[in-house]
This record gives sequence, C-alpha cells and structure tokens, in this order.
Amino acid sequence: SGRDMDKLVPLNLPPGMRNTGTVYQSKGRWYTGNFVRFFQDTIQPIGGWVARSHTGAAITGTPRALIGYLVNGTATWVLGTTSGLFSVTAMTATGGTVTDITPAGFSDQSARIWQFDVLGDYLIAVDQYPTGGPMYYWDGNVANDAVVIVNGPAAGFGSTAARASSLVVTPERFLVMLGGIRPGTTTVPPAVAVASDRMVAWATQEAGLVEADWIAATTNSAGDFMLTTAGRLKCGKRSRGGTLLFTTTDLWNMTWIGGDFVYRFDQVGDKCGIISSNAAIINDTAAFWMGTDGFYMYDGFVKPIPCDVYDYVFGSINRTYESLVWVIENAIYGEVTWFYPHAAQTECTRYVTYNFRENHWVTGTLGRVCGYGFPPRAGLQTLPVMVTSGRTFYNHETGSGRASEGTPSLESGPVEIGDGDRWMSLQRVIPDDDTVGDVNLTIFTAPDPDTAETSNGPYTLTAHTTIRLMARQIRVKLTEAVAAAWRVGTIRLGLRESSRR
Repeated sequence: SGRDMDKLVPLNLPPGMRNTGTVYQSKGRWYTGNFVRFFQDTIQPIGGWVARSHTGAAITGTPRALIGYLVNGTATWVLGTTSGLFSVTAMTATGGTVTDITPAGFSDQSARIWQFDVLGDYLIAVDQYPTGGPMYYWDGNVANDAVVIVNGPAAGFGSTAARASSLVVTPERFLVMLGGIRPGTTTVPPAVAVASDRMVAWATQEAGLVEADWIAATTNSAGDFMLTTAGRLKCGKRSRGGTLLFTTTDLWNMTWIGGDFVYRFDQVGDKCGIISSNAAIINDTAAFWMGTDGFYMYDGFVKPIPCDVYDYVFGSINRTYESLVWVIENAIYGEVTWFYPHAAQTECTRYVTYNFRENHWVTGTLGRVCGYGFPPRAGLQTLPVMVTSGRTFYNHETGSGRASEGTPSLESGPVEIGDGDRWMSLQRVIPDDDTVGDVNLTIFTAPDPDTAETSNGPYTLTAHTTIRLMARQIRVKLTEAVAAAWRVGTIRLGLRESSRR
C-alpha cells in the first residue's frame, strides 16, 4: 500500500525562528509564530497571564515604567505613567493597594518617560520629559508623595534650563545623574562646561537628596565628568565590573578607583548605540540591549548579536516612537524580551525574544508597555508582572489563559525532498506530543516558491494521522487546540517521492 511505501522523514527543524529575507530562505527553519518558545529541545507555549485586581487610588495616564523592590521587607511596586507616580503595596497573589504618590505640580505629558533605581529604601526617579527633567525620591511611606531632590542637579542650582536625562545607582552606592547641569553651577546653559547630554555627575557616597551632597569639595566624594562621546547619555546599569553607561552611539564603563578622582571612565564599545533609555538589561551573564540597528551584548567585550528575525523587527518598528522600547528578562528560561511599537502603532505591540542560553530568537504580538521581571520575593510576589497601555496589570507565566489576546502558533518555512525538483506525496503525520490532540496541524502546499499556496486543514492530530497531499514543497503550522502546558518534539512526515513533473 501507499503507507508501506512512504518514508518517515523527521521534521527536525532547529530551535528559533528565521524571518529575514524571503519565506523560501527560511527553508528548513521555523519562520514565524506567536506565544511560543523553544526550550530544552521542545516546542511549548509561553506561560499564560492573569489580571491583577487592585484597590485604592485610580491610576491615570499611560504606564511607562515599573519597578519592584523591598521597603523594610515589604514588597512594593512603583509605576510611572505619563501623568504621575503610583505605588502598589499590601499585595497578594492577584491584587494590591494603589496609592497616588505623584509629586506636586504634575500634569499629563504624553511623551513622558521614567527611569527608576533604588538607593537603600529610597526610590529614585527621573522624569525624562521632554528631553530630561527633575530627579525625585520617595521614602517608601505611602503617606508621603515623591518629592523633588531639593536643589538637585535637575533643579539647576539657579539655572533656568536644567534637566537630567537619566540616573543610576552604582554598586558603591553613589547616586549618579546622567546628562544635565553641573552641580553647583549658576551659569545659564548652553555653556559647554555647564550643561551637556554627556555630563556624568555623582553625589557624595550614600547621599544625594540635598544640594550639598552634589557639590564637589575636599570634604566629600562628589564629582563630575564629561564623556568624550558623539552620543547622548540614555541610561546606566550596574554590573559586576562597574557601571555601564549607554549612549546613542557607544558604551562606557564607569569604574570606582577611589582617591580624589573617585571614578574613571573608559569607552568599551563604539557604534553600538542604544535605541531607548529602557532597552538595556544586565544579568549574571552579560549586558544585553537593543540598538538602533541591531542587538548587542557586553561580557567584557561588545559583540553584535546575530539576529535571525532582523527584517521582521527593524523592518517594521515605528521609529517615531522608538523611545518606548523596553526590555524584560525571564531568568528561568534564559530569555530577554524587547517590546516595541510597529508600523503605525504608537504603543508597544510586538515583542522579540532572545534566548541567550540556547542562542535563538522568537517573535510575537502582545501589547505591553512596561513590566518587571524580578518582583520582590516577599509573600507570593514571584511572577513577572507586565502592564498594558490601559493600565491593566498581569501576572505572567502562570496557567494557560491569555485574556483572549491570541492563540499560540508556530509556522515553518518550506520543507522539500532532496533539491526540490520532485513532487512528493504526503501520506501521514506521526506527531510527537506530550498529549496528543493539544495541537492542530495545518499544511500549506505549493509547486514552487513563487506560486500561491493551498492551505490544508487544520488537522486534529492522532497517533497516526492519515493525509493525502501532493506538492514540491510544504510548510506546516502548529496551532494550540487545547489551552494547556503542551509540548511538541519532533514530528515525522510519511513522504513518498513522485515524478519530477
């Protein structure tokens, strides 16, 4: 019979997606998909998400940044939106209490971007609208609002045009201003020695909440330095070897040396500028960031990360709103995920994930505008949390529900017999599922790459699924049929060669 004559060919495609160039150039690879990951030689859905139900103050504005940390042992989040700051405390697995801690005098600004860091129990924040803004601190007490750092660098010490572009707290517990006005200066910008997008200024160690902490003197450890770079400072991140400073063109390492100079500054990479102030993340392996023209990592040396989905990402990103790009890590799976706006979208609507342990990429569509991957481990706060533009908080990587935001699927590039010069007859499919029936299969057939495909199925897979199709090339698509923690290994196709015609 035909079944006796077919040959079982494993659909043994390597992990990750390739979506650069034409569909045919993705031959023998997975091409596109949504809500899936490759992990330890299996295909599986990403974890689901469940909405959190918060009480207390109403959150206003569009969320732009989220941080989680412990305040005197209490798990706390702070959300920055286009209209203010909001804390979330008294948290349970699915809820919490919101308090408005917005500084006085705030008004909604659609272009506002926030940067956060923590100095002890103090939250430090900078309002980057429109090209920089004041620096604030919050003492963690929900009875108090965040307040401007008194006469701090962004207040300008008498200047009328002061700003801070970003901030970072170093491993040595120095609060650092990135971009802005030299502390203690009364001269009005734009004097080169006074104000610059390249100015790095740090307050006295373990201080920085009042003016005197920032003015360099023989009796303190405050200081400043002007980077010799063509770029603009965007953000800073603590690392094991110092503090990395990201600009729009290069990367610098800020290293503590003590003495009168306190810090030294070394350019460690060039032509690797970051795309936004929230697009970099550091873990125990390396620093990873999205640049304006690619992805990069730093592990002692700056390296471009070859990206198999380059066209998919950079061919569709909305450059007008690239400042909204943000990143989150999922340490369990070794993944770093960037969310970005695409096409005409004005908020982040797509994601691209790099698995740095297994070195592959996946993409998908999901509207999330900020999040935090390492919530404080107090009580039940252990899941990644992400927020929509509509201010809904979701616990991620839990269960299999996805709030009607899409269905996990995975689509391959072309699969051919030999050199693609023969027709083939597909006789059957032998699935390799953890539970048969959790995933459906659609098969696209075509005589050659430039001919319209025919969609066949979807087929409900059984232990031996009988199929009768003819083509020179096929593509397959897996679609979740049952919302569960399914797993797919190596599918085998029962193929039989036909004529060359």
